[in-house]
Amino acid sequence: MNILSRVRNRLARYTKAHPFLIGDFYDLGSARQVCAAFAVCVKTGELKRLARGVYARPKHIRFSNKPYFGSAEDLARLWAKQFGYVLVPQAMESAYRVGLQTQMPLRKIYWTNGHSRKFQIGNELIEVRKRQNQSGLLLANTPAGVLYRGLSVFEPRSLKLQQL
Repeated sequence: MNILSRVRNRLARYTKAHPFLIGDFYDLGSARQVCAAFAVCVKTGELKRLARGVYARPKHIRFSNKPYFGSAEDLARLWAKQFGYVLVPQAMESAYRVGLQTQMPLRKIYWTNGHSRKFQIGNELIEVRKRQNQSGLLLANTPAGVLYRGLSVFEPRSLKLQQL
């Protein structure tokens, strides 16, 4: 069984429209062989390269001519997981999610302790900003952390207990 058929067999088990790393396939052969097999899969349309070392299987939607490759948010979460960074929504988004604010932010901005980056798939753009003040990253993906970031938007004297 050659490397291309082994890569295709493993790809069949991956969910469509969910990004994954090419590094997950390096146990099938040498890095050069896996990269060559991925290049063949990209040329045939079985895969799409989203970023360096990140690929996704296309998901064909019934009412659209274009395949769907996942969201930029999934790509940002995979990047954070790969490098061990914390990734949380910004304070305005958290305030909206908690219900302290009625205006939904138009741009999706996330805070991280890693490098600042932008992720784009199609028309969807996610901006990841490095936070110098690490207090916004406390209690990263817990309900208490979302509440903390949501309350940090307001000045201490502007909130009344009746609003909560």
